[in-house]
Amino acid sequence: MTTMPDPRDDKFLQAIRTSELGARIAADIDSQRLADRQQLADELAKIDEDTEKAYPKAVAAFEKQAAEVRKLEEQLQTARGKLAQLAGARTALSATYTARRADLEMDLAKSASPLIREFVTWCHEELDRTRKLLSTRYWTESNPVTRRRQDRCESNSDQVNARRAALMAAIEAANDMALIADQSGVPQALGTIKGNLPEVREV
Repeated sequence: MTTMPDPRDDKFLQAIRTSELGARIAADIDSQRLADRQQLADELAKIDEDTEKAYPKAVAAFEKQAAEVRKLEEQLQTARGKLAQLAGARTALSATYTARRADLEMDLAKSASPLIREFVTWCHEELDRTRKLLSTRYWTESNPVTRRRQDRCESNSDQVNARRAALMAAIEAANDMALIADQSGVPQALGTIKGNLPEVREV
């Protein structure tokens, strides 16, 4: 297969220039080549001109934004420092409060009614005694009509759990009484709490 020569090839153009027709063809090709190169050169000049105008604006916009970012970073750093100071102050305040409250509670407990300590001790003893009251009973029943036997079960676990929960709440309430300045109402209050404790029925 014969390959056609590229009309833009300089050797081809030199070969056809020897005839009048070839010279006109070569001139047209040269003219088109010049037009194409001129278009490329004009486009190159245009992008150079456009970029020369636009680039300084882009640089200025970047620098302006970068300056704002640096300013915000400085503000953030300052804010973080202030936050760290506030966190330290909060921790110190909490520690001071906790220590002082513990001292005050201890002093109030020392001079509180001795009935409170006795009641709390009794509650702890009752917690252990109540735990031991847990019991379960199993038996078998027969249906008088069908004569079918059925296993039955009964437990006092709900009652045990209810009493133990009430005892824990009673301990907390009694300890809170130690923080009350006027201890004259303690005996009656403890009696009321004790009287309202739920009982446990053995099964």
